[in-house]
Amino acid sequence: MVHHQGSEQADFLSCRSCKVIVAVSIYIEDECLGALNASLLASSLMLPSTTVSPKLLAADEKIERWASVWLHLQL
Repeated sequence: MVHHQGSEQADFLSCRSCKVIVAVSIYIEDECLGALNASLLASSLMLPSTTVSPKLLAADEKIERWASVWLHLQL
């Protein structure tokens, strides 16, 4: 299920059954960026997580933050 939160800029993908957010993505300058909910994956596969507080950021600050920490996806 795809939905939007806060500034409604990114696509949040959640489980239809439990509503947990699985991943999030956004297109910035024709490039797709994304992030996974690391708490749903085996910890041995992941780098240390980064805690963020997007509610404290303005819409343009969110895009800058996402571009710096999210994965650059090849679609």
